[in-house]
Amino acid sequence: MDSLQNNDFELTKKLLKKAEKLAEKDYRVLACTYNNYGCLFRKTKKLRSALHFLLKALEIEYKQLNESDVAVDDQLVSSNPCDIHLNI
Repeated sequence: MDSLQNNDFELTKKLLKKAEKLAEKDYRVLACTYNNYGCLFRKTKKLRSALHFLLKALEIEYKQLNESDVAVDDQLVSSNPCDIHLNI
């Protein structure tokens, strides 16, 4: 996300598209990618798009928390929906 911090929005979008393709089956990474899309769109003042991606990220995170056999405490070590809520 260095490109986002440097306001290189085109490069950020290009990298996020690649990340989205690579993360198709890894739902945690996909949620993180959607969260990053939300940050990109928030920074570029596209607030509806930002909210759309942040809500998609939350949906994935909550689904994973509810459907996994791993204890919630252990899951929250690697990924936490609260981080996404902070971006909303």
